[in-house]
Amino acid sequence: TALLNIHMDPSDYSDISTMPVRSRTLSRAIDYIEDNRFDAISVVEVCKGISTSIRTLDRAFKERFAISPKTYIKRRRLAGVNLELLARSETHAVSDVANEWGFWHMGQFAKDYTEQFGELPSETLRRRKSFRI
Repeated sequence: TALLNIHMDPSDYSDISTMPVRSRTLSRAIDYIEDNRFDAISVVEVCKGISTSIRTLDRAFKERFAISPKTYIKRRRLAGVNLELLARSETHAVSDVANEWGFWHMGQFAKDYTEQFGELPSETLRRRKSFRI
């Protein structure tokens, strides 16, 4: 463990932030995530992009949404796919939409999508088609 500690920046894991700081951090993080919504960004990338520690970001998300920033990022991207599937024409493939949102492993994507929406992405696309006028 001593070797691991050499490479870790302590500021990434300690949090002495105030509520107003966490509130600003959360707002900036959400903006950053939105600006990069089509990419599979990591929590570390968000922290670097908005100049904050992992701990402060984690605490801000858990206080506001009761989930980690990683979970928020994944849910946001999955919600984007869901909206795209509902808006797309029947000629679009689920994999094309998923790839546009930065999902490349279709098995994991389908599992995560089903957990969030209670149906396979192909079912969402099929359901959308059945509601067309």
